[in-house]
Amino acid sequence: MWDESEWLPKNTEARQSNITVNIEKSIEKEQQDLSRYGMKQLDNKLLHDASLAAEWMSQTRHQADNHMDPL
Repeated sequence: MWDESEWLPKNTEARQSNITVNIEKSIEKEQQDLSRYGMKQLDNKLLHDASLAAEWMSQTRHQADNHMDPL
C-alpha cells in the first residue's frame, strides 16, 4: 500500500504550482490585452485631437483669408 500522507502534499504542491503558473499567465495576458486596448484608445484620441487641430487650423486660415485687407 502507498502512504497517502506522502502523496497528498506533493500533489497539492504540484496543483498549487500549476494554479500559480496559470494565474501568472492569465495576468500577463490581461496586461497585454489592456496594453493593446490602451494603445488603441491612445491612437484614437491622438487621431481625434489631430482632427480637431486640423479643423481649427482650416477655420482660422479661412477666417484670416476673409479678413485680409485688399492691397
